[in-house]
Amino acid sequence: MPNKPLSALTLQDRNAEVQIQIHRKWEFRGAVDNGPILHIDMILTDCTGNAIHCQIPSFLAATRGDEFQVGKIYKMTRFSVARAKSTYKPVDGDLMLYVTPYTTLELCHTSQSCFPLYVYHLTSYDKIDPDGSNARNFHDVLGIITEISAIKPVENAHIPSSYNRHVLIKNLSDTF
Repeated sequence: MPNKPLSALTLQDRNAEVQIQIHRKWEFRGAVDNGPILHIDMILTDCTGNAIHCQIPSFLAATRGDEFQVGKIYKMTRFSVARAKSTYKPVDGDLMLYVTPYTTLELCHTSQSCFPLYVYHLTSYDKIDPDGSNARNFHDVLGIITEISAIKPVENAHIPSSYNRHVLIKNLSDTF
């Protein structure tokens, strides 16, 4: 079965094979740093420069999480393709992948030179909601950091402890 580009995946794919590099990986523990792992998130890239969000659910985190090593290239099969979450999109795209108990991973010895070094989607300043209330994506911007506030605790009845910091970024037009 030939490798399918990440951009060609569809919700109907059941037996697709992709060759991917683990670009980034992190554990999500909710609003607290020391809580249980709710899921492991990854950014996967392919040789054509595409990127997709992939998640290992909590019930597989302990048994499958260490198999996926950042920087390594794998042939992956038997994963689930789903619609991307509307509330959290670390990369642009309508789809995401889920690791299942049946997902197979085979280490490849392909050169890393064909995989992208960086994954980003630049957003112009005028497209960013200043207060973030309508934010659907994380934003990558180029600019100069002009101010960083001190860390301040945030009070919330639903979150044991949380902190906030404000960062001001100026663009090349000298506007914030």
